[in-house]
Amino acid sequence: MRTSSEGCAAANRPWILSALWTLAWVIPLTRFILEWAAGEGRILVTGDVNSMVGFSWGRVHSGLPMPGVLALKENVGIGRVIDDILLVAQCYTADKMKDQVLYIPL
Repeated sequence: MRTSSEGCAAANRPWILSALWTLAWVIPLTRFILEWAAGEGRILVTGDVNSMVGFSWGRVHSGLPMPGVLALKENVGIGRVIDDILLVAQCYTADKMKDQVLYIPL
């Protein structure tokens, strides 16, 4: 009987092991970061628009606290990002950001 790693190598797809290993530490870390931010009442700024945003919505749907997330889109100049983060800071209260994910640039 083959082990799962032998099966992946035999199928000429060793990248699957790497992807699974990455998921094994990314998912708990993402949850930890979101839990920490919620416990501290901090709005999270992230470039991870996939897992971080997905887990953020998961917290909202589960009724867990989620102070808010600013998700940075790719290929945007740093000046624009800073301007939009400052705009959010001026226009949104902590209460308005609660359970929200905003994409930067706005």
